[in-house]
Amino acid sequence: MQPFQELSAWGAVPLLVALSAVVLLPLTLYKNASPEVGSLGYAGAISACGVFMTAAFWSVSSGTLLMAPLALTAYGLRVATVLFVAKAEPKPLDAPTDAATWWNRLATVSASAIMYGFLVSPCFFALQPQVYRSQLPALALVGMILAWAGVLGGGAVKERVGTLPEQWERPSQPLFSAIRQPAYGFDMLFWVGIFLVGLPSFGARLVPWFCGLRGLVGVLMLLQREAQEAVEAEEHEAYKGQAEYENWVALKIAVRAINATELDMGWYSSQRMAVSP
Repeated sequence: MQPFQELSAWGAVPLLVALSAVVLLPLTLYKNASPEVGSLGYAGAISACGVFMTAAFWSVSSGTLLMAPLALTAYGLRVATVLFVAKAEPKPLDAPTDAATWWNRLATVSASAIMYGFLVSPCFFALQPQVYRSQLPALALVGMILAWAGVLGGGAVKERVGTLPEQWERPSQPLFSAIRQPAYGFDMLFWVGIFLVGLPSFGARLVPWFCGLRGLVGVLMLLQREAQEAVEAEEHEAYKGQAEYENWVALKIAVRAINATELDMGWYSSQRMAVSP
């Protein structure tokens, strides 16, 4: 593991991306894979990167600092456990039969692997032997606490909290979605914590800043969208049949049909076929 310890940012990030890709590649055998299958690849890639960095830096890093890659491993295992216990349904392996489908799936794997490599990169930058020689900076320590709070809190909370009003009033706001779906909120807390662990080690280097920020912003946007979609699906079950709600959904779907360039429809994108052209 000594060569990995001495890798520069230019070499370490591609290696983390490659490790994520190795975990994700078997998922290309799944046809029409459910979101749970994709999340399982996410959990496996993050956990594998955590195990690899723990083993690589075990002999040269302090016990406190090693809690960062251990948090990555624990987070991945927690996500996978929730999927296996509560959500995941087995799907048969169905390899693509044509080259175009293979290339499409490999492109998806590549994009996901790059994102996951960027996400875990702050942990590598923090673990390098020449960084944090005496003690953990206060900001990195705060990040460590936040990361473990995200790991432990996300496993303990319910999938949703509170109850919805009986009558629909207006679309839910992003902050409401994160609060109502606290598991996503704790995931966001975890990734902010991992970023803060590595932040004091970035210095003026371009690669840590680019990879760390790109990964963090990307995952926060993704988690927020998933929380929003979960709330929207729940609202649909609670309010379907109410005139004001149905009118608002019809309007949103109609706007999507007219303006195909709209960036994000959330959960309602899956309902676009319900409206006649």
